[in-house]
Amino acid sequence: MAKKRPRVVIEIEGEKGGLHASHLLRVLHEAIRVLHDAEAMGKGRGKPIRWIVGKMSTSSPHTVELLARDDVERADRILKGAFRGFSALKRNGKRPACFSDEGLDSIGDMVTPLGKGVKRIQLRHLNKSFSPTPETREKIEKIKKSLDSQAYADQATLEGTVEATDIHRTPHFRIYDVATEHPVKCGFGRELFEQVRAALDRRALVTGIARYNNNHKIMSFRATDIEVIDDDNLPQFRAGEEVDITGGEDPVDYVRRFRDAF
Repeated sequence: MAKKRPRVVIEIEGEKGGLHASHLLRVLHEAIRVLHDAEAMGKGRGKPIRWIVGKMSTSSPHTVELLARDDVERADRILKGAFRGFSALKRNGKRPACFSDEGLDSIGDMVTPLGKGVKRIQLRHLNKSFSPTPETREKIEKIKKSLDSQAYADQATLEGTVEATDIHRTPHFRIYDVATEHPVKCGFGRELFEQVRAALDRRALVTGIARYNNNHKIMSFRATDIEVIDDDNLPQFRAGEEVDITGGEDPVDYVRRFRDAF
């Protein structure tokens, strides 16, 4: 029996019963960005989860059901992690480990339609729920100000496979870093668009400015250059071919000389 697809229900109540389409699309867009961010910040590797629209209700309050199209087990973990993050944000106003700066921004941006035709927004998963409010945005701003005082930035190079891109609003892609086996979300300027497109689904070196928290974990990354690593450019050796790394010197003498130097 196929496992039921993980889902999140988004409920939006208009101030006068009706709901402007732009408000609905805004909340959906930000909600999906939050889920993608929680996926990028979480553990486990795989192709990005695709979220599709399931059931919809046009009566007030309007509801939209988002279903995970791929990797049911990983999608379930992502949703559970995201809602734990929502709960932590509401409860103590501390930064949830499952959200990056961009994820926090998207949670805050979900609040934008409130008071402008929207009365209430709620996200539900199983028996968990989260209602972003103007107070949520205030908490996020305080968190980010606090993090700014603790964070530091430095140039870094990531190596891995570029597996997902998003060119809407703030263009970014994800790279699965071979050093940490963890996906890193990388922002980039329009001038790198062709390089990003050429690197999609290929192994690459991505250089840029990384912003770290006080635990030395990358919280945001801004790419400045991308170099595709072609297998043809790696050293090639024929089967059985000897590789001389000692410059002709006897290997025993070579190792002993370096040992004695220390």
